Amino acid sequence: MRNPMSRFTKVLVANRGEIAVRVIRGAKKAGYQTVAVYSDADRNALHVREADQAVHIGPAPAKDSYLLIDRIIEAARRSGAQAIHPGYGFLSERAEFAQAIHDAGLVFVGPDAASIEAMGNKSTSKNHMLAAGVPCVPGYQGDDQSDATLIAEARKVGLPVMVKAASGGGGRGMRLVHDDAELGAAIKSARSEAENAFGSGQLLIEKAVLNARHVEIQIFGDRLGNVVHLGERDCSVQRRNQKVVEEAPSPAVDPALRERMGAAAVAAAKAVHYVGAGTVEFMCTASTWSTGSCVWPKVRPCPCVRPTSTKIVTATPLKCACVPKTRWPVTCRKPGTCCNGKRPAEMAYASTVIWKPAPPSARSTTPCRPSSSPGAKTAKPHAPGC
Repeated sequence: MRNPMSRFTKVLVANRGEIAVRVIRGAKKAGYQTVAVYSDADRNALHVREADQAVHIGPAPAKDSYLLIDRIIEAARRSGAQAIHPGYGFLSERAEFAQAIHDAGLVFVGPDAASIEAMGNKSTSKNHMLAAGVPCVPGYQGDDQSDATLIAEARKVGLPVMVKAASGGGGRGMRLVHDDAELGAAIKSARSEAENAFGSGQLLIEKAVLNARHVEIQIFGDRLGNVVHLGERDCSVQRRNQKVVEEAPSPAVDPALRERMGAAAVAAAKAVHYVGAGTVEFMCTASTWSTGSCVWPKVRPCPCVRPTSTKIVTATPLKCACVPKTRWPVTCRKPGTCCNGKRPAEMAYASTVIWKPAPPSARSTTPCRPSSSPGAKTAKPHAPGC
């Protein structure tokens, strides 16, 4: 087994399309050699041309190529890559993928398998967050999954409630219930959809946070226990529980609330020993804006999902930063520039950034938390050029 703190010089990107291109370009700027993988359909794709090497892994269907763990690891061995970057989607949130890479003696550029496992299940993840003192949505995430218990717990929490699948995401296995008479049917429907989509019918109950803003914090963690946050993205414009537009900084977050949310996000990451880039998501209502607090719904163990708006306001190239910061302490590259006075809105569907200058009153110079803060561990800085 390869020590995750060991040096590596060549990175295989286990993905395709724009995410693979951005990771490859960022890694090359940092001085790493890069390896692309491709299916029959992607033989002439841009990510293949951008990489230093490319390895064919199978036919066009993803289930026969990009989703085959053994093919990815074999490609790394054939190319001489010592590390694998998952990008997002495909295998990026699969604990067994991270574990298989570790067992093969390679470095997984992302959180450890145990961290992915802890965050991949909403019930387990919520218990970790509660133990860490992170403010959470009231609800039930117990082991007793009988319909009778779930109905009783929903009534205890108080309607309206969200019935949610413990596994997966994307709005699947999720039901908003306003009427007590609808609880039984909602639980059965959510359980059935969850079983079909994710292979698990485990559910949890949460108090519905209505008319809320969806605000997420970008985090980075290293293998020395240091964690930093890079401010927030407001993802409140959604369609069918899918994000459409993102803004940074959020128009609803002032410096005091940003500080509290950032501290809660760092605590959440440390609770599961998070390594790499990830996202801690919060729900904020009008009442919580005035009191300076938000409630936590989940952590996404996904290294690079929606980085564009955060990259712009922090001047931090997140794709590149994902690679070296799994080895060396995370630091704020430009202290005092987490929010530089611009407010971009990122169209998640089209990957288009719309610029909107922020008014002076909304601008903030709240710095990231540098790893040189009291109590942070130190080691040799990562390679320059990122």
